[in-house]
Amino acid sequence: MFTNPGFTLADQLSGIVELFRKALWADPRTRGLGALSVAIWQRVRGFERRFSRLYAMWKAGTLPPARPAAVTGVDRGAGSEARGGGDGLSAVDVARMRPASLLPGAFRWLQGMLPNSAATLAAGVGSLCWNYPEMQEFHAACPRVGRILRPMCRMAGLKPPAWLALPQRGRVSRSDGATAPPPPHPSPVKGEGAGRRRRTPREVAEAAIARSERTGKPIDPRKIGAVAYGYVLHWPRDGNCPPPEIGYGGRWRRPPKDYKPPGDGE
Repeated sequence: MFTNPGFTLADQLSGIVELFRKALWADPRTRGLGALSVAIWQRVRGFERRFSRLYAMWKAGTLPPARPAAVTGVDRGAGSEARGGGDGLSAVDVARMRPASLLPGAFRWLQGMLPNSAATLAAGVGSLCWNYPEMQEFHAACPRVGRILRPMCRMAGLKPPAWLALPQRGRVSRSDGATAPPPPHPSPVKGEGAGRRRRTPREVAEAAIARSERTGKPIDPRKIGAVAYGYVLHWPRDGNCPPPEIGYGGRWRRPPKDYKPPGDGE
């Protein structure tokens, strides 16, 4: 990115972030974002500070030991409890208590808001990942740097290189030593997965609530269906509360083709 041979990786990223700052505040669209523009800058600036701190520790040989890998020999009950918070709360309840982020999390989300600033960030981060072999060595010695580079690539619309991509998760082993079956697949895409199980409206609602809490975007009822949106509006409190599949008013059905509405006086 920068031709000065004395620049380290941290210096390169600092220069990239400085160019992004100039492009961000020079873009006329930034003034229409309000507090969102400040949140964007704080996130990118936070990535740069974390990267510089880890890089300095790597060069000084003071990196803390890596965390142990996740234990796979646990039963599914313990795994689900860990995902739900360990105190009996479900994943949806934990997501509801987590503060929602102002920034979205979709791939290439910055392009739709600030295309010029996103292009500046994408060019710099892409050059840093693909043109500097030292970056791959840094990631091998400190995998935590991937938590910085992957979100930057995602927001700028870059596909990370193979050495930076997350490994695919394997199946969870049960306590008896047997391999647990894979989790059920979501609703299949048209033309694919004819034998896969379709998600229930309750599962669709849980995923929509968790996604909304994670991205800060409202739930669109047109994308999840009326029954699933019924769960979002009024989650059944107990067994005496009818689920949205039943409801109170029933569904409107199309009349038969030979039906003729009665006229006046009939």
